[in-house]
Amino acid sequence: MLRRKINVNLGVSRDCKDYDIEMQKVMSAVKMGAEAIMDLSSHGNTQPFRQKLTSECPAMIGTVPRKPRRFPCFCLDGNDRQSMET
Repeated sequence: MLRRKINVNLGVSRDCKDYDIEMQKVMSAVKMGAEAIMDLSSHGNTQPFRQKLTSECPAMIGTVPRKPRRFPCFCLDGNDRQSMET
């Protein structure tokens, strides 16, 4: 028996801020049999999109934490640096 796995990565970003387009992707993926959706939203206020996604999507949803814009840098030579831009 042939099986398929559908991976869906989507989300709002600086280049794509249209919630409706992203939700169309979600619903298309669910119709094709996706069991899980990965929300990779990375720009701006992502909370409204995630609320819409969790209220309308019947599939399991995963997200990734947003990384901080700055992080401490610890160098191998033992000297601490203030921080690095990402």
